[in-house]
Amino acid sequence: MVVHSRLLRGPARVDGILFVGALAVTLVLGSLVSRNSTYATGSAYVRVNQVGYIGGETKWATLMATGSESGASFNVINTANGHSVYSAPIGASQGSWSSTFPDTYLLDLTPVQTRGSYTIRVNGAIAATSPTFKIDAGANLYTQRNWVLGDNAWGSSFIAGAGSTFPYCMQHQVANLAGSLDGTPPIVLGVTVDGPNATASFQGLGLQSGMRKCPSAGGDAFKIFSSKGARYVDNVADWPSVEPADDYTALGILVFAQQVSQA
Repeated sequence: MVVHSRLLRGPARVDGILFVGALAVTLVLGSLVSRNSTYATGSAYVRVNQVGYIGGETKWATLMATGSESGASFNVINTANGHSVYSAPIGASQGSWSSTFPDTYLLDLTPVQTRGSYTIRVNGAIAATSPTFKIDAGANLYTQRNWVLGDNAWGSSFIAGAGSTFPYCMQHQVANLAGSLDGTPPIVLGVTVDGPNATASFQGLGLQSGMRKCPSAGGDAFKIFSSKGARYVDNVADWPSVEPADDYTALGILVFAQQVSQA
């Protein structure tokens, strides 16, 4: 059996929606993700909390650059109208992130408190733009957390062991060869699978040598809930739905740890 790396596969598009698995839908919002801007002078990334920032609390972003950004400034842009709502100098370098990024800077967004969707633009020797992020109440920021835990069209959690309905037939060597295959212990507790994917992604799949068939009777128990070009299948052969991914699982830990810290 081969354990595939989700990092090496491209996402699928369904009716204009980007499906990158359950954790991506939910927990990319919880990760520190960056977008690269490359110019003749080098590259820079702005890393933001894509879960979003809770209004009234301290807000930081991080600029990573391949060269000095001394004298640069940043603007926080309201994506609804393109207007800058806040600007400030980036301040002094905080030191090296790595040999590739010898200069890092902390960007303090705390003065921006109004609910909305924003992006950060760095104006300097190496320009950069952040991914879009939100400022909102915590209850609104974490709604997609509920989606991954079962508040979705399939009524299934996409984290093994979370709730009563979760992936039993994961395409994972330990889970398939030594697990229960019925949701009872032993299971690979806490791993997060891809979840729904484009219907076209499920073509030409099958069991690999040594796999235990799961579910034993075959079929797709969630078929009635799949529509509009999206499908979720709890079957060991269907890795686009039930392959655990290290990156999704790690980001899940980050998000839930963040929530606990704010409780």
